Amino acid sequence: MPRRGSARPSAGLRAARRWVGDRALLSPGARHADAVQRAGPSALVPRRPGRSRRSAPGRGAPDRSGRRGFPPAARRRFDGGRASIGRTPACGRGDLVSRDVVLALGGGGARGLAHIGVLDTLERSGYRIAALAGTSIGGVMAAVYAAGMSPAEMATWARQALRRGLFRFRPSPGALLGIDSIRETLQAPLADRTFDDLRVPLAVTAVELEGGREVVLTEGRVLEAVLATIALPGIFPPQFSGDSRLVDGGVVDPVPVRPARSLHRGPVVAVVLSARPDAPPSGSALLFGAMPAAGMFSRLRVGQALAVFSRSLEIASRMFTDLRLEVDRPEVVVRPDVADIGLLDTPEPESIIEEGRRAMAEAMDDLEGWYGLRGLSRRLRRTAS
Repeated sequence: MPRRGSARPSAGLRAARRWVGDRALLSPGARHADAVQRAGPSALVPRRPGRSRRSAPGRGAPDRSGRRGFPPAARRRFDGGRASIGRTPACGRGDLVSRDVVLALGGGGARGLAHIGVLDTLERSGYRIAALAGTSIGGVMAAVYAAGMSPAEMATWARQALRRGLFRFRPSPGALLGIDSIRETLQAPLADRTFDDLRVPLAVTAVELEGGREVVLTEGRVLEAVLATIALPGIFPPQFSGDSRLVDGGVVDPVPVRPARSLHRGPVVAVVLSARPDAPPSGSALLFGAMPAAGMFSRLRVGQALAVFSRSLEIASRMFTDLRLEVDRPEVVVRPDVADIGLLDTPEPESIIEEGRRAMAEAMDDLEGWYGLRGLSRRLRRTAS
């Protein structure tokens, strides 16, 4: 790869700036979307912050059911830094096997440790995780699992990562924290793996900051895709693809049910890390949770202002998440009680992992029902689609 000061990019770099692959992810009978963003994370090229050309904003389309919903992601190619928007035709997905499940893992920072408990309970209950989609921390956990780690190994890896520390104050244009320590932590499980190297299909989501479009990453280097999906705006630096900046996928889709459904015909288990609808907002816990410095910071005027902002943001995020779930309708919703954990908190993992186990066990009747007689009609419709 040429240095940043090079006058001309190499042929490999020019090729890397294109989205590769035209294979679609949705079957002709997909319920909620008629197109999906197909993007190769190999196109994610670190760039020096600066001016970038805006790609044309896309218009949403109603889904095939005729209901008004969220706009589907659209296919996008990059040629020479110029973005073009198009639709991707649909194609078939994997065959449904008895006790297959597809996971849609939501974002939530440190709360994402609960995903490990969900994975563990499903495996112990005899379910096969046929595919995963994730956003933000959900994308991290989905990628690490798809790369071959067991839930027990993931728990050990998470404990070690939290002990070393993940967040370093390193202000840069558009970000407060650096991402180098997170990259180092992800090197061990992901290294240079591509999506084709994974044991199960994986999709992680990001958002094109200029155009506001959801990008579903399914090709290229997994590590680069994960760094894009965790790029929380204002906290971590955005990742570049050509002239486009990619940020945390949770900005437009907190729980990626549609991308999960596009990967496989099995029932979608959506793991939601936001508070329950009837729970009171947790104030400043959205960002800092129970960190020791949070109490001292909250007594400052700027801390009190941030607490009000954080509380308001949590209310909006919770309502948006519930609206997306109402539109996307996953077969099973799992909601661990982890709302008191801040996004940037560094908690002890065990209790959060155990809460994930408990929440999945509580939702097991819904999943068993999908594979029982009362779920027969839904299975037939899914198989026929």
